[in-house]
This record gives sequence, structure tokens and C-alpha cells, in this order.
Amino acid sequence: MPLVGTAVLTLGFTPAMRELGMLSDLSWAFSGSMADSSRQEKGVLGSAPTILTRDSATTQVDGVVYYRIYSAVSAVANVNDVHQATFLLAQTTLRNVLGTQTLSQILAGREEIAHNIQTILDDATELWGIRVARVEIKDVRIPVQLQRSMAAEAEATREARARVRATPSTLEGKLAHLGADEDRA
Repeated sequence: MPLVGTAVLTLGFTPAMRELGMLSDLSWAFSGSMADSSRQEKGVLGSAPTILTRDSATTQVDGVVYYRIYSAVSAVANVNDVHQATFLLAQTTLRNVLGTQTLSQILAGREEIAHNIQTILDDATELWGIRVARVEIKDVRIPVQLQRSMAAEAEATREARARVRATPSTLEGKLAHLGADEDRA
């Protein structure tokens, strides 16, 4: 497999320095690092542990970060393991951004939150030679007990609305019934 788009650092120097005549032949002392900077987009699935939202609800969120290495030299020179560092940064950013939102904001505004996370990650990884293409929030999981209480609240709201709608027709029926009683008397 050819090393297309790969940066090879030998003894802390780049091959470009050799081409400029800055170094003599160092092929006998080849030891260094490599980072693949193919134009393929890589995806990292991040799952933050339990997140406490601004309204004190606990949730778990799965997200995917798609990124590319556009500068292999920066990826090798500025961070030890670029893929692991990107994964950890994505996980931390996900937890920090979601901690400032309420549960209803998270459930309703996935796209906006994903865009905010993408902007933060892209700014932070620029020094590493990484460009974040997109961020997707895949799944928002809430505890079963919270799901039950939300369902009970929704049911109570529906019943209250049904009572309000039924009240005018019931009232008209009672008035008509009272009117019929008065006519008989």
C-alpha cells in the first residue's frame, strides 16, 4: 500500500527539510511516527456517560463525529494519538454542551446542538490538522422512571383538555334538561 498523503517524521524532521537540503541522508536512522491523511472521512461514535442536564434530568446521548485529517504533519507533530484525542475531545464537548441545556431543549434541538458541537470541535482540532465535517446526535436515552412520569404528565394534560372540551356540551345538556323540567311543571 503506497503512503499517499502520509507524513513521516524522522528524528523530528519532515521529509520536506531533506528536499530543501537542510539534512543529509538519514535513511540509516529511520525511526519516527506516521499519520494517514487520506481524504477519507472517518467517523467516531461517541457515547457520553450519564449526563446531568441543566434541569437536573439524567440522560445518555450517542453522537457521531465525522472528520478528516487535512495535515498529516500537524496530526503527528501536535498530538500523540490524533484519533483517540479527537474521540475524547468529542465526548467531553458533548457532555459540556448538553450540560448547559434542558432535557426538552436537547430533545427538540438536536440539529442546533450538533452544529454548536461541530463548531467547537472544529476550532479545537484545527491545530491538530483535523477538519470536522459534521456531527450527528443519534440517540437520546432517558431513564425509564422519567419516561413514565413524562407519559403520566402527558396523559393528565390530555384528560384536562378533554374535560374542558366536554364542559360546554355537558353544560348545554344540563341546561336543556333543566328547561324541560320547568316546562313540565
